[in-house]
Amino acid sequence: MNNFKNFEHIAGYHKEKSELIGLRNLLTNVENFRKSGVRMPRGVLLYGAPGVGKTVMAKSIATEGIACVELRSADCTRDDSEDYVLSAFEEAREKAPCVLLIDELDKIAESNEHYYMEGNDRIMKVLLQELDGQKDNSGVMVVATCNNCNHLNPALLRSGRFDRIIEIGTPTLEDRVEIIKYYLSKIKLEKRLNEEYFAKITAGYSGAQLECIINEAGIMAMQDAISFIDMKTLQRAMNRIAFRALEGKVNNKDEQWKTAVHEAGHAVIAMFVAPDSITSASIIPHGKTRGHVRMMYDDEITESVEEVENSIIVGLGGAIAEEVILGMRYMSSTSDFGKARWRLLSLIMGIGAYGIEFAGLFSGHHCEVPSSPELAAKSDKIYAEKIKEFYERGKQIIDDNRDFIDRVAHLLVEKSTLSKEELFELYEIIKGKQAA
Repeated sequence: MNNFKNFEHIAGYHKEKSELIGLRNLLTNVENFRKSGVRMPRGVLLYGAPGVGKTVMAKSIATEGIACVELRSADCTRDDSEDYVLSAFEEAREKAPCVLLIDELDKIAESNEHYYMEGNDRIMKVLLQELDGQKDNSGVMVVATCNNCNHLNPALLRSGRFDRIIEIGTPTLEDRVEIIKYYLSKIKLEKRLNEEYFAKITAGYSGAQLECIINEAGIMAMQDAISFIDMKTLQRAMNRIAFRALEGKVNNKDEQWKTAVHEAGHAVIAMFVAPDSITSASIIPHGKTRGHVRMMYDDEITESVEEVENSIIVGLGGAIAEEVILGMRYMSSTSDFGKARWRLLSLIMGIGAYGIEFAGLFSGHHCEVPSSPELAAKSDKIYAEKIKEFYERGKQIIDDNRDFIDRVAHLLVEKSTLSKEELFELYEIIKGKQAA
C-alpha cells in the first residue's frame, strides 16, 4: 500500500477531489476500457499557485492497488537525465495500474522563452516520445503538476498528451473554513476564535499558508505559556507570515507617534468608506514595515470601480493624516502613493473607467506606452485630477473626525493593536461625547 494521503485527508476542494477520484476509479477499471474501445485519459495536468495542494492531490490518486512512480524534476539535471525519464516510464508500465507523477513539470518543460535549465530540449524530446508512445489503456496515467500551464512548451498541451487540465486555485471561503478546522483539530490547545471569521480575513491564502499560520500561532501560544489560540494570536502569526519578519519594537517615542498617526489615518478613512472590510490596525513593526491596517476582501466578488476608488482613498489615508495631524508628510507615505498610482492606472488604462480610449493597455504591473503624446497627456491629466479628488475626499474625512483620529493614534501607542470592534466602540464613545 502506498504511503500517500487519501483524499479524505484533504480539506475543502470538493469539486476538484471528485474529479480526481473519478480518474482514480478509471485506473481501477482498465479492463472495462480495453473491452469497450474507449480510451482512458493518458495524462492529467494540475496547475495552480504554489502551496494550493497540487502535489498532495496528485499523489492521492494512487491508493491501494494503484502504484505510483515519481519522476523528479530535480533529477532531470543529471548527465543521464534521458535514461532517467525512460526508466521512470518503463517502471510505471511494469507496475500498472500506476500513476506516473511528474511534479513541477514547468521546471523541465518550459516554453523556449522560459528556458532556464540546461538540457531542457533533450528532456522534452524524450518526454514527448514517451507520452506519444503510450498504448491506449495501458494502465499508466501520467499526472503532472505545474504553477502556470501557459509557461509550458505548447507541444505538451496537444490533444492526446494531457487530456485533462485541471486548475487547483486558491481555496474558496468554504474551502478555507474546512482547511482551518482541519489544521486546528491537530493542535491540542483550546480554541477561542471564530473559524468562519478567520476564513474571511484570509482571502487569497493557500492551504499551505493557512497551515503555517495555525502552526505558528500554536508556537506563539506555547512561547507565551498560554493554553489557547485566539484571534489575536492568529493575527500575530498572520503578520509573521505575511511580512516574513519578526515582531519589532519602536523605542523612539517620536517615531512611534508618527507611525500611530499614519496608521490611524488609514483606519479612520477605512471605517467610513469600507466599514465592512477593516479588521484591525497595528503599529507593531515587522522588518521594514512600521505598522499596518488589515483589510478583509471578499474573494468571491469582482471589485467595482467604486470599491477600487475607496481602496485608493484608504491607501492615501496615512499621508493625509500626517499632513493634517503632524503638519507634513514623511517618507513613510512613499509606498502608499506608489500603490495608489498602480490602482488608479488600472482604472484609467486597464478598463477605461474615465472614458479614455486606450483601455486594456494596463495589465498587472505592466503598463504599455500610449500610442501618441496626446493620449499620454490625457492619461496624465486624468491621473492628476483623480488623485487630487481622492486625496481631498480622504482629507475631508480626517478633518471632520479630527478628535477621533487623534484618539485612535493615542490608543495605538498605548495598546499597539486595535481590533475592528475596539475602533468602532471608540468611535461611538467619541460621537456620544460630541453629541452631549
